[in-house]
Amino acid sequence: MRESEAKEWEEADRIVFPFTPQGCDLSILPLYVLDWTPPLQKKELFDPAFAARPFHPSSLSDFRSLPRPRPPTVDGFFVESRRKISIKEGKAVSLCSYFNAFPAGFWARFTDVKSVRLLVKVQGKGRIEVWKSDAHGRERREWVKEFEGEKTFAPSFSISSMAEGGYLWLDVHAKALSSLDFSSWQVPSSKKEGGEDVCLTTFNSPLSAARALSSIKGKEVKKVFCVDQGSLPAEKDKDFSMASKSLPGFKYIRQKNLGGSGGFARGMVEALKGEDPFFVLMDDDAILEEESLERISVFQKHCLSPLIVGAGMFHKDCPSSLFTFGENLDLRKLWYYPSLDLGYNHDFSSHPLRESPRLHRRCAEDYQGWWLCSVPRKVVEKIGLPLPLFIKFDDIEYGLRAKREGIASLCLPGTAVWHPAWHLKDQTRNWVEYFAERNRFLTGLLYKDGASGIFEASLR
Repeated sequence: MRESEAKEWEEADRIVFPFTPQGCDLSILPLYVLDWTPPLQKKELFDPAFAARPFHPSSLSDFRSLPRPRPPTVDGFFVESRRKISIKEGKAVSLCSYFNAFPAGFWARFTDVKSVRLLVKVQGKGRIEVWKSDAHGRERREWVKEFEGEKTFAPSFSISSMAEGGYLWLDVHAKALSSLDFSSWQVPSSKKEGGEDVCLTTFNSPLSAARALSSIKGKEVKKVFCVDQGSLPAEKDKDFSMASKSLPGFKYIRQKNLGGSGGFARGMVEALKGEDPFFVLMDDDAILEEESLERISVFQKHCLSPLIVGAGMFHKDCPSSLFTFGENLDLRKLWYYPSLDLGYNHDFSSHPLRESPRLHRRCAEDYQGWWLCSVPRKVVEKIGLPLPLFIKFDDIEYGLRAKREGIASLCLPGTAVWHPAWHLKDQTRNWVEYFAERNRFLTGLLYKDGASGIFEASLR
């Protein structure tokens, strides 16, 4: 650690909490902040073979299963606003969480950033600690400071050695009633131009589309294109109209139903007419964590080369459970499986980030799901638009096409949507299976030598 030099900084990850006009949302609180407890040192941390373990596909039963969340405990603190919490006397909190731990491993590997700064504002009396983990989840304290009264600190930390993985996070121990507010993880300001065009496609779901549009926030959002392919025009819905009025450069487009691939392709075509450097694809039934677009945009500006950047997907009906954090592809069977050897449905209410060493590994995936995905303009100009597959495997094919051109794909921690779970619309039990299997075979013929592995896997 070294004290911050005299340079310009920009916010990469603002420290936020799940606060709405209705109050604190306890169902997702473990994704932001937890009562501090001594870390659970799992034996995996000291297993020399841990880092060498291969990725294994999860079973279909794992895919469909859904954990039962553990009710969050809020013994030592209370959330006062989107940017502020208060910690009770003698208590402590940890921000080693999905949304507030800084994903230093990803920044070290894929961007030009060598050091980061924590701007932290506290009031009261207590102690601030900054912790650092490595790719194995092993942690050590990097910085500690006692405070009394109203204080602002801005220590900086080198992340050059963290390319394999690891996080930085903040713990606060209160000796008297204390508060933390308007704090953020910052990186040196980029000279590159930012700007995102959001492309959303919808079909006869104006209420879901209105909710999705309402969650779009961030100064980096320049335009929003909504491609409506349904028989019931969403623009006639009152909630949809109200949500769209507050969005910059909003454009409503009607076209016949060409499925998700056709809707997103139309959004890309519209975005290509402008000059903004990043296109964000978003499902109409996805609800954003509002910081996600801003975090992805700042990350993209600092990337050493064009990358496809996705976000995690949490269950709407079990909101502390991460369904998947990026996926890879079994190229023999041409079927997907979760990255980081995690399986599906990681519940942060039962297994916090600090106690989940596998989550500390930095990884890249074969593709990103289009519930939320940022694609640079340069990538679209190089590899073209999505194939006209209607639905299913369009995002997978696009990721494989990009990978063939040397363009990496990753899921950025700290960004996410809440989305209806796949187990509620199991594609192996309805009409969607036709498109899934057809497009799977088409993708196999394009990206592997023959389809024998797919046939063999399908006959089992």
